[in-house]
Amino acid sequence: MSDRDPKRHWRVADPSARLTDPDAAERPRETTFAEAAANANFVVHEPTALPDDCAVETVTYRPEQPPGRPEGVEAADIGQTPWSDGNPASVRAVVRGDGRTLRVKQFLYDWAPPAAGVAPLWRTPEPTPVDCGDAVGWLGTDYEGRRGACIQRERAQVEASVTEGAFDDDELAAFVRGVEPADPAASRDVRAAPFHALNYWVRYGCRPPGVPHGLWAYSGPRPYDESRPVSLAALARDPPARPLVPATDDVFILDSALAFPDADAVEVVLRNRANGSDHLWVTAAGEASPLAPTIPPEPADQTPERRERINLRGTDVYYAALDEDRGAWEALWREDGTRYAAWAGPSVALDGAAFRGSSTACASRRRRRTAAREQVVRPLAPRESSLVPDRRLVARGRRGRDPEGRSFPPPGNLTNRCRATTEPASGPRRCSSCGPRGGRACWRRCCRRRGRRRRWLPRLTCPSRQPNG
Repeated sequence: MSDRDPKRHWRVADPSARLTDPDAAERPRETTFAEAAANANFVVHEPTALPDDCAVETVTYRPEQPPGRPEGVEAADIGQTPWSDGNPASVRAVVRGDGRTLRVKQFLYDWAPPAAGVAPLWRTPEPTPVDCGDAVGWLGTDYEGRRGACIQRERAQVEASVTEGAFDDDELAAFVRGVEPADPAASRDVRAAPFHALNYWVRYGCRPPGVPHGLWAYSGPRPYDESRPVSLAALARDPPARPLVPATDDVFILDSALAFPDADAVEVVLRNRANGSDHLWVTAAGEASPLAPTIPPEPADQTPERRERINLRGTDVYYAALDEDRGAWEALWREDGTRYAAWAGPSVALDGAAFRGSSTACASRRRRRTAAREQVVRPLAPRESSLVPDRRLVARGRRGRDPEGRSFPPPGNLTNRCRATTEPASGPRRCSSCGPRGGRACWRRCCRRRGRRRRWLPRLTCPSRQPNG
């Protein structure tokens, strides 16, 4: 169907819902790539570079449903895998040529960090990287011993396996290079959504199957059934474990974060500013947490180009790279009573040196907030304005003027409420947000100078109440 189905759209999910009624169970249905994009929780892609003798024969969409398998319903009837009772959305296609067949599957890889970017080709001794513009594809052997290929593009995992006949490596490389969004307009919301808002296991509060995390052995399934999304403010204020994020937002920005309160752990996902394909995963966990990586870790059963102990951040870091130039990369270490694991998928924008540098440059959210606050509320020279607007935290359409007559907030796509600090040259003045410590002096002073009513002025907040940057 071409229209969005509100009952099955990824924005609608009841964490307590379970699929128990056989009559409510939906079977996979034939469709087109573009129609599937209207409901899937990932950017649906379609192949655009097939061999001359090949064409897409069928496209099947498995709709998202709550977890469960009703009595009397076989796993194959609803397209369910035998190792999980989850029912996330997926798209399958069959590409058929002269005596040869290629099976294509795509979905959101949300079980765990993306297994070095070669999950369907796991245990391939030397997977072959394929440069695909803004992403990196791979050629290798799938878990059933067949020649295959895969790529993660815009958070969608696209996998292809040769089920009949033969496709040479040039044809498979052309296939992964040629996968493109089937309907960019229909996928606009998915592309913009935070990762944890798309994650099936988080939204339905169920545990995913256990899968490899990467090149170092790691603990079992992510306990998404015991997780809750957290805001930036909560990360800075009282997280279960001290999270790390890059010290600057030049390349990677915070996409979303998830807390595991019972496990004393936090999962942070960061997204590359330049494209939708590159992501960093960082897990912070207490020493006794089940999500804490073992230090020193054991090697996973995937052969990397490099796997060794190095010195970074003043401690021993266990580093691994599937391919030093193209990724994936990962690092596990212990620091200040917290254990960390960082994974970066294959990327054309990173290399091993850049990944190790980003790990070195990471800072805690609290440290970044403190540094930003010190910059925002710095002491002002006598001739400077006594209001310093933090232009990252401005009003939704509200405007005002500072005591020098300058209008702010500036125009642009800016979010949150307008805030400024009262900071005379002689030292900080407290404001009405602080109750007995400040009173309403700062409001009255501004009103007298500008002759404006309070509702037209920006809200003033002293340094102790400055919101997170």
